[in-house]
Amino acid sequence: MNPAPVERTDVAPAVTVAIPTFNRSSYLRETIASVLSQSFSDFRLVVGDNASDDDTPEVVASFADARIDYIRARRNIGMIPNFNRLIQHADTPLLVLLPDDDLLYPDYLRSVIDVLGLHPSVGAVHTAYDVIGGDSTVLSRGTNPLNSTRRLTIESTDDFLQRTLGSRPCDRPMVMFSSAIYRTKAIRDAGGLREQEEPFPDVPMWMRIALQWDFGFLSEPLVAFRVHENSVTANLGSFTGAGYDVPAHRILRDRRQGFLEDAGEQLEPEVRARYRALVDETFRADEIQRLAETAGLDTPWMSTTVSLLRLIRTDPRVLTVPRTWRLVAAQCGGRSIRRAFSWASLRLSAASGLKRART
Repeated sequence: MNPAPVERTDVAPAVTVAIPTFNRSSYLRETIASVLSQSFSDFRLVVGDNASDDDTPEVVASFADARIDYIRARRNIGMIPNFNRLIQHADTPLLVLLPDDDLLYPDYLRSVIDVLGLHPSVGAVHTAYDVIGGDSTVLSRGTNPLNSTRRLTIESTDDFLQRTLGSRPCDRPMVMFSSAIYRTKAIRDAGGLREQEEPFPDVPMWMRIALQWDFGFLSEPLVAFRVHENSVTANLGSFTGAGYDVPAHRILRDRRQGFLEDAGEQLEPEVRARYRALVDETFRADEIQRLAETAGLDTPWMSTTVSLLRLIRTDPRVLTVPRTWRLVAAQCGGRSIRRAFSWASLRLSAASGLKRART
């Protein structure tokens, strides 16, 4: 059942909720409904259709709500340009970019807009989130990127950049994209999303925003992030049913290094050097972790050992990572265990053969 129609007034709305979409009509209906169910009603909803060839136009038309605008590209212009045209299309002070398969909970807009109203230094607000599956079943509740028990956290430029530059793929995401609301000026001044920074173009965009603005975080789960096998993220790696296994640490290293290069004189030399050291340190830890995760009885001992030696030769500072030495110890121990198993197997085989010969 659709919400009751809302008449457009002459007063400009406070926020644009923009949904970029392409051939996702099966999820789009639920996403639109989640926006129209907001307890804060002063918004404009723009659906930016990137030339879908499914029933997307009919799905949008089925909602009789004057707050909805539907803009359709004549041809597929690509995902990032479709996001950016919605950023430029927004004519409100605030902007939400909501992927076409995720959901807003009813109090999302009211909660994040209150933070922006009370904190003029904040350029973006994000929230904790639930993870849902393709059938909207909740897979996990209340993922908290900051692991904070406070309802509201305001991160300064340095706080946000340190967390973003040092966050690891195995950790919680720096910001859940679906949960972020932006001051339109902040996201435009940051240049929006850049095609050359795919995949993960949102990470450097957030860091560019943080150069000029604080970030706000609410620990309440106010959005639902959907995981399914047809998502863009799934195409980067393996879909596991409850999330994505994406080889992200090398991509993030490149994005972070690119951001630091672009930041130039906006960062003091000593600050930039400190951030670069953090990026390098994080990457080394990630390299060792991924190597350790692939090691084991099912992986040839020599394969892991050669990879470890190659990594040490490329970057000797990896020896400063504590897990490196645990991996070395495990490899040495693993070799001994393999030898012991081999010796035991030979003895058992010989004993079995001798027994058969005697009988």
